[in-house]
Formats: sequence, C-alpha cells, structure tokens
Amino acid sequence: RAEWILRKAQTQAEIEKQRIIANAKLEIRKKRLEVQEALIQEVITALRERLAELPEEEYFPMLVDLTGKAVEELGSGSVVVKSNERTLKLLEGRLDEFKKALTEKLGRDVEVTLGEPITTIGGILVETPDRT
Repeated sequence: RAEWILRKAQTQAEIEKQRIIANAKLEIRKKRLEVQEALIQEVITALRERLAELPEEEYFPMLVDLTGKAVEELGSGSVVVKSNERTLKLLEGRLDEFKKALTEKLGRDVEVTLGEPITTIGGILVETPDRT
C-alpha cells in the first residue's frame, strides 16, 4: 500500500514537472514571438520613414526597374501599374519619361496604364489588364 502511494506520488510529481516544463517552454516561445513582432514593427516603421523621405531622383529609377522586371515576368505587352497615391502622382507627372525608360530597359514598347490607388507603403503592383 505504501509502495503504491509512493509510485502514485512519483507519477503525479513527474506529470506536474512535465506540465511546468511545457508551460515554461510555451512562455519562452511567446516571449520570443513578442520580441520578433516588435523587431518587425521597428523595421516596418523605419521602412515607412525611409520611403517617405526617399528623394524622387532615387525612387523613380527604382520604379522603372521594378516595373521592367514585372513586365518581363508577366510577358505582356500591356500592363496596369498600381501603387499608393504618392507614387501614382509621381508616375502620372512623369508618365512619358517612365514609358520611355521602360522601352529602353526592355527593348520593346509596353502599353502602361496607371491603375487605382492601393494601400501600400511604397513600390508598385503590376498586372495585366485582365488582372493576371
């Protein structure tokens, strides 16, 4: 009888020990994820600030390059470029220059249409007119 009580107590102690260890591991994982989330938010904030401060002379060539890569990937002769209002306004003001730079980059003409503004911190979304 005493042996049975001792074994039962040992088993319960082992179960409690495993539960405590599992909870500690879970808490560590939770803290790690919180730290990762905080770091990601810091990077996003810094990126937003950097994009907002990025001079047009640097941003415009990036847009040409990104669009050119997207057009090559899509393999289309006609694309719709979407972005936030700031970027679309920049492209609208320099649309002829943008199209010319794309033609030079790709070695062929591409029909470019500016789409509706989308929610993004910067960059572009390029799709074919049929949204593929």
